[in-house]
Amino acid sequence: MANSQNKPIIVYGRPFCGMIAPIRKLLRAVKAPHEYIDIYLNPDARDQVAQILSLIHISEPTRPY
Repeated sequence: MANSQNKPIIVYGRPFCGMIAPIRKLLRAVKAPHEYIDIYLNPDARDQVAQILSLIHISEPTRPY
C-alpha cells in the first residue's frame, strides 16, 4: 500500500510517544513506505511540527520536558 503520490509517509514523533510504535507497526504490516523522524533529534522537524500544530491550537506533542 502506498499513498497516492508513491512518496513515503512521514511519521514525526518522539521516542516516548505511545502511538509511534503501533503506527509504525501498522505501516510495516501494510508495506507502506514511510520515514520516521524523531523531533527531539531533528530541531528543524520539531519546529515544523510545532508550526503545524499551532495552526490547530495543539502544543502538547512538542512541549519539551
